[in-house]
Amino acid sequence: MKEEDDEPDVEDVHDSDVPAVSSSSQMDSNEPEDPLASSSQSATLTAPVPDTSTASTTTGTHHHHHQQQQQQGDDVGAAPSASSSSALPQSATKLRFQETNLEDFTIDIKFPLKHGEGRRAYASYTIETKVTRDGPFKASEMSVQRRYSHFAWLRTQLARCVPGRIVPPVPPKHDLTMNKFSEQFLETRRAGLERFLRRVAAHSVLSHNPAFVAFLELKTHEFETYMKDHASEYSRDSLASSIQSLGTSLAERDPTSRYVRERELQQQTEKATRRMAELSTKIVAAHRDESSLQQEVAVAFRALAESDTDISVSCETIADGLEKVSAESEEHLRAVDRDFAQPVQDFALYPHAVMDALHWRDVQEARRQRLETTLANKEDELSKLQTSDQKTSLGAIFGKDPEAIKREKIEKTTQQVQELTEAVDSACDKEAVANETLNSDLDRHHEVQEHELRRVIAAWAEHEAERYTQIEDAWAGVEASLTQQIELQERKLNAKEV
Repeated sequence: MKEEDDEPDVEDVHDSDVPAVSSSSQMDSNEPEDPLASSSQSATLTAPVPDTSTASTTTGTHHHHHQQQQQQGDDVGAAPSASSSSALPQSATKLRFQETNLEDFTIDIKFPLKHGEGRRAYASYTIETKVTRDGPFKASEMSVQRRYSHFAWLRTQLARCVPGRIVPPVPPKHDLTMNKFSEQFLETRRAGLERFLRRVAAHSVLSHNPAFVAFLELKTHEFETYMKDHASEYSRDSLASSIQSLGTSLAERDPTSRYVRERELQQQTEKATRRMAELSTKIVAAHRDESSLQQEVAVAFRALAESDTDISVSCETIADGLEKVSAESEEHLRAVDRDFAQPVQDFALYPHAVMDALHWRDVQEARRQRLETTLANKEDELSKLQTSDQKTSLGAIFGKDPEAIKREKIEKTTQQVQELTEAVDSACDKEAVANETLNSDLDRHHEVQEHELRRVIAAWAEHEAERYTQIEDAWAGVEASLTQQIELQERKLNAKEV
């Protein structure tokens, strides 16, 4: 038997054996009531599903274990300066596929400005916001400039400050297939960042987060100071390592659990959407190749027209038709890229956001399970103490009364059981809040994603139908013109024979 001083106390169980996590009061106690439940929505927009999660005040000693995460950014240098900026080419068309812009909370991002030259060059985005709802914003209209690294920081900060919520993804930092200052790349990124902000604005909890408010309100130098004062330390990797350290195996969980099934669904969704993203890129590339080929054939027919005057009119007619079809193909290419390919690539990023929220819930479950195991072991130890005589304990060997040793150990172990029982109750409360929080966001996420995916597919089908109609009309015009030329030629030949 061990001496009394060697007995582990409950504080060691709290702080050493179990990875520390945020309390439920930090997670959701400050969540406001859903401000979107009664707000009027535009008839063409999707109203977000109201958040129904509730907060629960719990007790217990908990600490944050975070791992410092480097701030993302695609740029270096100081804040944007009007004197060093230059307007980049304005895209003629904006993405038709756009996330919900609420009537009482509109966010628009203008085409970016380029600052600096060479390796220190970067782009900044002007964000114009109008807010008429009640909330944490000081002004109803705001205009600020932000860089990509600011958006990436905001996304990470939201994940840290509101764990268990599904935080929308931001567009990838790089696209190796395009120049990062090309009009196409900047417009694609602008639209993706705009969708990110609108999705956050449509979320009843994320839209009230202080980091989001600061992002939309503060001037550039003020916001960069805010970022330094609120350095984000949360990362998905730190959550994953916390779960792994607990030794909790997902394979041992109930396969019918919603969260196990959700994890499997997200893994399948990620594979499917990534495949769709790859194919959508190939579709755009195929349309681009087709348009280029049509241009080349048109040039060949014009060359033939110059070499043979007898068929020049017919060759010019075909060349005109090919150029018209090519121009319409180019317009169709831009439409498919903005309304189908880019949104599909956006969808491919969402499974990671859902997995982040699942990881956080798993931490709560694993912590509760570990505490329950520790409590069961301690209760078993107490039961054995009550039937032991302690005559062979180290204290008794040195002359201490065995009954006194037994009473002291029982008293100490009973206290530990009581403290562990309270810790288990607190962990159960935290897990319940985490479950309710995640369930609410999962329900909302699936409903919105299903609607948006249908809208994307419908837009693609519409573009394809328009394309084939335009191509048919163009070639019908060519056919009619050539038919007239053939009939005229036949009349001339018949006249000569007569």
